[in-house]
Amino acid sequence: MRRKLNLKEKIMQNAARLFAKKGFFKTTVDEIAALSGISKGAVYLYFKDKESIYIEVIDSFFTQGLKHLKEVKKLNISSSEKLEKIFTEWNIFLEKSKFCLPIASIENINLSQKIFKKMKERIMSRIMEIFKEIEDIIDEGIKNKEFENVNKKFATFLFMEIVRMPAIVSMVFKKEKLENKEIIETFLNGLRRR
Repeated sequence: MRRKLNLKEKIMQNAARLFAKKGFFKTTVDEIAALSGISKGAVYLYFKDKESIYIEVIDSFFTQGLKHLKEVKKLNISSSEKLEKIFTEWNIFLEKSKFCLPIASIENINLSQKIFKKMKERIMSRIMEIFKEIEDIIDEGIKNKEFENVNKKFATFLFMEIVRMPAIVSMVFKKEKLENKEIIETFLNGLRRR
């Protein structure tokens, strides 16, 4: 049974939809409040300003991804199976929450220096932790002779890029869909020992 969202989560979810649809600069706190069914003042009980809402939304995506990653990493399955599970479940999440990928659009990446600095301080540690966890899984696969002795950092960067690929392709080419199984298998075939 799904738990009911608290008001802060509801505000963040609606803000994420608006940021994805209209971009950071064109979204207003008034719109976030209206979509959330509350007054503008109620939004300010939870958030200092629009920038803090945006940063919190981005942070929550990375926090959810990291939590899931740590759970999968603990499973007693092969490194290939861990990477496949992470890839598949992250893509299901991206597909269900179509609004989260456009948040990282060019317009939103080019945020003012002040906002970007705040966001970087808050989120970079999560991103680095995600990369470290993936790298550890790849290293585990190398150590147990499941994977070739590849450059772990490079393999981690490739993995992170292929995670985004199906969502990006479906946004750009509306009618095309990449098969997740084929994408992850192609990646893993490059890692596996021959």
